[in-house]
Amino acid sequence: MKKNVWLIGMLLVSLAVTAQNISLTQTIKGTIIDEQSGNVIGNANVILESNPSKGDINDSSGSFKLKNVPIGRQTIRVSLIGYEEAVIRNIEVTSSKEVVLEIRLKE
Repeated sequence: MKKNVWLIGMLLVSLAVTAQNISLTQTIKGTIIDEQSGNVIGNANVILESNPSKGDINDSSGSFKLKNVPIGRQTIRVSLIGYEEAVIRNIEVTSSKEVVLEIRLKE
């Protein structure tokens, strides 16, 4: 009986430690467009400020996708030669759904 209680206790501790190591993430995606013309802009750099290695270069249709972004408030920076850098702060990333943005760059 004591052995069974001990095994159940160890299993519960193991599950608790594993659950703490699971980090919740989500995706931030969107489109980058020219503020004045409304045309899509390709080849812009999109970087997650809290983790610069998590970045993307958007495609020719203006779309970008940052995967595995930690849950919480995030900031992204968007830059492209010939345009002012855009900084989008306090993006609320939740586990319930992807964040979809439309970012306008000023020439």
